[in-house]
Order: sequence, then structure tokens, then C-alpha cells
Amino acid sequence: LYGLGAGDRLLCSLDLGWGLGSLLVERGVRYTPLFAMVAGRVDPLEAYRRLGEYRFNVLVSDPFWLARLTGIARERGRPGPMKLLLGGGEGITERTRAELEAFWGAPLCMTYASTEAATILAFECTQQSGYHVNEFDFYPEIVEPDGDGYGEIVLTTVTRRVMPLVRYRTGDVARWEPAPCPCGLPFGRLSPLRGRLDEQVSCAWGNVHPEFFEPLLRPVPGLGSDWQVSLYERELTPVVQFRLELEGGGDAARERAVQEVLAALQRGHQEAWLAYCQRLVDIEFAFFAPGTLRRQRKLLRLVDERPSGPPDWVGRAVHRSRPQ
Repeated sequence: LYGLGAGDRLLCSLDLGWGLGSLLVERGVRYTPLFAMVAGRVDPLEAYRRLGEYRFNVLVSDPFWLARLTGIARERGRPGPMKLLLGGGEGITERTRAELEAFWGAPLCMTYASTEAATILAFECTQQSGYHVNEFDFYPEIVEPDGDGYGEIVLTTVTRRVMPLVRYRTGDVARWEPAPCPCGLPFGRLSPLRGRLDEQVSCAWGNVHPEFFEPLLRPVPGLGSDWQVSLYERELTPVVQFRLELEGGGDAARERAVQEVLAALQRGHQEAWLAYCQRLVDIEFAFFAPGTLRRQRKLLRLVDERPSGPPDWVGRAVHRSRPQ
């Protein structure tokens, strides 16, 4: 599938705790000629020190771990050639994917799995045009699709004897890809995940989701791999708050980030821009040093904080924007 063979050397740093990712990799590589080391959640710096010595050219990990390793390698030098990056555990933005692939000179293919399913449900091939479903073991459905075909992924296990799942609601949102994949695999394909049901918010900008914001952030120079957008209310006015990790976060860099986001909003979403200009929605920016925004293993890209307001740790870093 990925063109791997006896000369390739794999390092897996997926968590060996409650997750099953590393266990699946350890069991899977037994049926391949690969040299593999399943190390668990090792520090990216420690892994970097061993990349050259062990000549690893396949990395399997979470996107945020891969991004941290890439940051270290940028500072200290790329230790050797890379053939494949495999990611899982959470989603990845197209911007982050492009940066990792450009640095390592290798494709980054994502997998789609869940703890409840206890294995990988679907995977990307090197075409990166959606997730090929493991139809031998799972029967997925898209329920309550919208006009574009996006709906919740509902899962039924086919072969499981212990704790079978029948139309299990995953909370993930995707749609079916109708065209066949150029790779030739016949399995049905799910689109890249739009997000989760709890990452879709209805506001004055309509029904928004993480994909709405990614193009707005793409032009921002120095933007880190982690970002989050919050919706809350201040004195009856909805506020969209961008929480961004920014390298070299001086005043000039922050102001440029603000202007880039506003310009992208004006270009790409005229109705949302009009609502902003009419003060139907306010926009704020909170800036963080790289590696400091994530407060738990998975970072929600879009959060609805209208019932509670933003957390205290955000308030000291706010840059408020006003329409001109």
C-alpha cells in the first residue's frame, strides 16, 4: 500500500496507555518485513536524537507529536531521509500537513480510528483523497446528512464477538466520496473529517465548523500547528475569539496576523464580513507561545463558550479588533 519493504525502519510513538494505537502497530508489523520499534509516548527530543542512529524512515504518531518533532529538527537539522509519515489520534489541518511534508520530503497519510472500535476504521492511501473504509470489519453509515452530504458517522461492527457495536454514534462528521480513488482500492471512502458534532456552532455567521476557519488562518505567517476558535457573548454581542500560537509574537507580528485574518474573512465570506462590519459579531485575538495552547491531549478547534464565557487563562492575552 505504501511501498514499504525489508529495508525500511519504523518508529511508533503512539501512546501505550489507554489508547490502542501502539498495540495495533506492534501486532501489525509482525506480518511485515519492517524493522520496527514501538516506543510509546517518548519525548520528541529523545526520538530526534535516535532518528539518525537507528535510521528510521517511517514515523507513526499523533499529528501534534510529529509537529513538535519537526520543530526540533528545523532547529537542529534533519537527521536523514524520510519515506512515510503516518498520523492518527486526532485531525490535522492542511496547512500543518503541507509544512510537515515539505520539511521531511515524505507524504503524511492519516488514519481514522476510535477507542470504541478498538482498531483502525479507515485509512488514507498516498493519494490522500479520503479514508478507505475497512469494510471487512465495519459497516459505517452517514446519518442525517446536510445539503452537502455531511452527517454523523454511525458504526456497526461486522466480525466482533466481544462488545459488538450496532449503529454506534461516533460524533464525527464526514460524507461519502463518490468518485473512485486513483489508487484502485475498491473500498468506500469517507471524506476528511469536517469535525465533531460538538465542533459545529450556529451563530450570526451561520453554521460554522473548523473548516470554515482554516482558510482564514492559512495566510498568517509564523502560525503554529495548534489553534482554536471560541464563540462567547459579551454584553449580548456574540464574540468570535481566535486563539493562535504565534512564533516571534511581537506587536508587529500580532498586528499582521490580525490583518491577514480579517482580509481573508473579507475575501472569502462576504456575509460574515458584513455581520462584522455591522457589529453583529465582534472579533478578538488571543496569542500564545508555541506549545502552550493545548491543555489536554486533544484540542477542539471550535468551542461554544456562550454558556460559561472564556476561561480565565485566556483573558490576559486578548487583542480586540474593531471594524474600520
